[in-house]
Amino acid sequence: MPSPPPTQPHSLEIKDVNPVETDSEQNKHAYSVALASAVAAEAAAVAAQAAAEVVRLTAVTTPAPKMPVSSREELAATKIQTAFRGYLVIHLHL
Repeated sequence: MPSPPPTQPHSLEIKDVNPVETDSEQNKHAYSVALASAVAAEAAAVAAQAAAEVVRLTAVTTPAPKMPVSSREELAATKIQTAFRGYLVIHLHL
């Protein structure tokens, strides 16, 4: 005599589940996880840029070595050139 087929304890519940809703919920969850990952990655990139800027702004830089001025005339020429360049910046770029 053959044995009766095994019964599923929750066969009615399984039949009642709508696969479209399950897929939709899985898609929503996957989208939420992807969005959260993208936001976290963007935040990490911004934090890294901010850290790099802090390092750049707080780094001790050594000034370029200055050429020694050999004469009073050379010093006077340098001061005149500096003043003239300042004049050009003010009057040509404003």
